[in-house]
Amino acid sequence: LCTGSSPAIPVLARIDTGAALPAHQRGAHMSRFHEAIAAAAADHGSTGISPLRAAVNIAAEVARRQGVDRATASIDAELLLDDTSPITAKPCSLPVTLRAAAGTFQGQWRGYVSVSVAGMNACPCAQELVRSDAQQRLINAGYSANEAARILALIPIATHNQRGTATLTLGMQWHESQSEAPMLPTIRELADRARSSMGGTIHELLKREDELAVVLAAHEHPRFVEDCTRGLLAACAADMSLDDATAVWAEQVNHESIHAHDVRTRSHALVGDLRSGTHSSLVADPAAWLTGLA
Repeated sequence: LCTGSSPAIPVLARIDTGAALPAHQRGAHMSRFHEAIAAAAADHGSTGISPLRAAVNIAAEVARRQGVDRATASIDAELLLDDTSPITAKPCSLPVTLRAAAGTFQGQWRGYVSVSVAGMNACPCAQELVRSDAQQRLINAGYSANEAARILALIPIATHNQRGTATLTLGMQWHESQSEAPMLPTIRELADRARSSMGGTIHELLKREDELAVVLAAHEHPRFVEDCTRGLLAACAADMSLDDATAVWAEQVNHESIHAHDVRTRSHALVGDLRSGTHSSLVADPAAWLTGLA
């Protein structure tokens, strides 16, 4: 696969394909699913292929070989993108969960690419509680209210933090008569955008100065889960390379540190609706949207 930031990388992926059979046909030609995947994989040679293009090629081959007008294909994979620690620039890897899917019906196409990455969020609510408590302790120790405020403005304020997972999904619709399917951002671009929606980054390798930097960054930018998804939608609306018809699904999960449960938020809209501030009729589930072609 082509990730957008390095040469093509081999991946071990799960590929699901489907075909809508006519009522008179008792069963699918099972071998043709495998043949469709093999034919699509052979088309790109050693140059690599974008995940969406791979899904489109497989779905198109399935439709052709099964003789149907509705077919789907999805690709799920775990990738390791190049990464560096924030201060010492030590090389390490960024784990990314990828899903690319495409579906066709009577010449109409829909496709989406989804990436999930991990980051860190610090809780704004607990931070305000700690700030208020610290201010009162300083006043009780003899500092004036102004002195206490100056001190608290200089030092990081403690709070509980948790690892979070951001998922960004972008989808497009087009007709097969178009010369090419619409372009979506690369895996690298999607991963970077999802990662930046959280308060701080996490890295597989951290030296002491890196550890200080990531902890300070998260506590200087405390965020609720809702802040993360709002930020993702706003970033997509501001990206003028995205067409108004681009579908966006944003999800954030915080793996709570002081609770036994996780916190999750989801939001979705068309880019054009985000820009105009109008209500979107986009369905909440990308898989349902994919197969919702009339």
